[in-house]
Amino acid sequence: MIFDVGLVYHQDFSKYDFGEGQFFRGDRYLKAMDFFKRVGMLNQIRIFIPSYIDECGVLKVHSKGYLDQVKQLNITGGALSADTYVSPGMYDIARLFAGANVLAADLVITNKCQRCAVFGLGGHHAGADYGGGFCIINDIAIMIEIVKQKYNANRILVFDYDAHCGNGCQDIFHEDPSVLYIDFHQDPRTLYPGVGYVEDIGLGAGLGFTVNVPLPPGTTDKSFLKAVHEILVPLSMEYNPEIILAVGGIDAHFQDPLSRLNFSLKGYRLALDIISEISLIKTKGKFILIGSSGYNADIIPLGWHCLLSGVLQVKGKEMDKNEIIPEEPYSVTKSIEQIIGTIKNMLSPYWSCFKDKDKNRQQVFTPSG
Repeated sequence: MIFDVGLVYHQDFSKYDFGEGQFFRGDRYLKAMDFFKRVGMLNQIRIFIPSYIDECGVLKVHSKGYLDQVKQLNITGGALSADTYVSPGMYDIARLFAGANVLAADLVITNKCQRCAVFGLGGHHAGADYGGGFCIINDIAIMIEIVKQKYNANRILVFDYDAHCGNGCQDIFHEDPSVLYIDFHQDPRTLYPGVGYVEDIGLGAGLGFTVNVPLPPGTTDKSFLKAVHEILVPLSMEYNPEIILAVGGIDAHFQDPLSRLNFSLKGYRLALDIISEISLIKTKGKFILIGSSGYNADIIPLGWHCLLSGVLQVKGKEMDKNEIIPEEPYSVTKSIEQIIGTIKNMLSPYWSCFKDKDKNRQQVFTPSG
């Protein structure tokens, strides 16, 4: 089955570039779109051109003081953090990314498209008054806040599978039960930003609505997908979301230079199949893919094609690629089992799917497509 899918894209995305010698280069967008065109993917989707989010939209998430700092750097250039240098005009492109996310949500919620993808930023490292990790503003959080207010949405599910914890999003929605943020990432003791432990499950009214699944270095598809089946699937089914966001890219791929996770393209595709099927069951297909991570320039076009194929639910070229990934150490497999058990125990006071020990067995979810 091929879904009615929109791809929100603007040629100016490529201006979001951290310069020669940096891992985040703007030509990733041009190369990916060229690849999509060459393999015929663009014949299966509709392309929509976004506009810039205005300052009022940015202020729904970020403080006035922080925004003033960013606007000054947007004129003069300068370091926002140790790893994020803002060149003149980059904040404007960040606003374009946020506008792209909002457009994607509008298209899906108003049924102009059943599903939508934005290979933009996915700025999950930016908090209300800070940036970093290549993120100037949090385009994901801005979109969520606008969706909550404009469409009175009360149950938004975020599946963040980026190799790095989405610390900015978690800080923003820490006390908010209208956002269930399920975050799979490399063990924070071994990777930026150094947060995202299993014990962090939210605060106040948001207790139980932040879920961190830290994966040890060396984790392969096997244990990643096991955790998806045992944590993401039951929570998603019980939460009964109105809309689902998948946030990430391919920086957990075994050939990516910035992480030590060992996912394959097929593993990514299987994970997207699962969340896509959940969206069909729970939201009538209201599903948005956001993100642009991946720091191996040779893998990005094929990897993003893999993700987009998952949104479309069609066979992609990545399924034909015979990747030889490192074997998962037994210690990693056992560690994942312990992590899953700890997460279930910690969340059992808040979620009925984890209260019954018989229900805590692995729940295998097989997509119908």
